[in-house]
This record gives sequence, C-alpha cells and structure tokens, in this order.
Amino acid sequence: MENLVGRCLMSTPNIEDPLFGQSVVLIYEQQEKGFAGLVLNKKGMHTTQEIARKHGYTLTGLPDPIYVGGPVNPNAIIMLHTTDWSSTNTMHITKDLAVSSDNLMMQRYLHGDQPKGLRFFSGCAVWTEPQLRGEMRNNYWIVSDLSVHQVFDFNGASQWQMALENAAKSAVDTYM
Repeated sequence: MENLVGRCLMSTPNIEDPLFGQSVVLIYEQQEKGFAGLVLNKKGMHTTQEIARKHGYTLTGLPDPIYVGGPVNPNAIIMLHTTDWSSTNTMHITKDLAVSSDNLMMQRYLHGDQPKGLRFFSGCAVWTEPQLRGEMRNNYWIVSDLSVHQVFDFNGASQWQMALENAAKSAVDTYM
C-alpha cells in the first residue's frame, strides 16, 4: 500500500459510524502491520483546562479543546503541532507537522511554551493493513493532502467539506 504518512483520509458518505462519518483523519504513522491516525475534526467534551487542573497547574492562556482522535487508547493525550516546537518524544510526520505525547509536552504547554499551530487529541485511530485496504476498496475513504492552515484552522463538518473539495480539485487538476 502507498505511503500515507502525512496524508489525510476523508470519509465518504458510505461511512455511517458516528466517529468516522464525515471525518478527516491524518495518518501519522505507517508500519508493516498497520496505520495510526488522528480524527482531526471531532471535538470532544473536554479542554486543556481540565488537564491543567488534574496536574495541579493553572493554564496561562485560554483552554484548547481536546478532539477525539479515535477509539484506541482514549486516555492518551496526543498533541499534533507544527515543527517549530518539539518535546522529548516528538515524531515528525511531514516538514510542517509533528506529534508529541509526553509529560514534558504538557508541562511546556501549560506554562505557555507552545507551537504556532497545535491541536490536542484523546486517543487515536488504528487500522491493520488488510483492514484499511478493504475499507479503501469499499470506497469508505478518499486520500488527499491538506495544508497546515487546513489542518489547524478548520474543524467539524466545515473541515470535512473543505477536505472533500480539496480532494476533488486535486483529482480534476491531475486529469486536466
């Protein structure tokens, strides 16, 4: 299967699942056995203010929402961010995007040391290679690229619509 790291999966109307329906998933890891990604456009019910309180900190700025990254390991907090910032376990996805998930990341964030672009997630989405290949064959996903602006400055249904329009434009440009 092609390398999907740094690319986005946009769900088609064929997916009726509440989490994955109308979703945009950024793939941040691909290994022989499978893929890991973050659902970019589904805000959760929690904010970083709750994490600050839990760790005994006072948040210095406005709280950020925590998005539902996927159903796997929902207690894990992952930060998707721009590459102008890093922590002890930062994994670079593209030249512009990275993910981090460690205590130092949270401490730095809570003290106001933050990247230009960021989004927090609880959990992630994972697929085995045969599972994702089957879902692609069933037309559940469209693969496309999003800019940093499109990743961080859109959310919800508007991000899904924009991503689909971006994929359609890209497909037309390829064949024109």
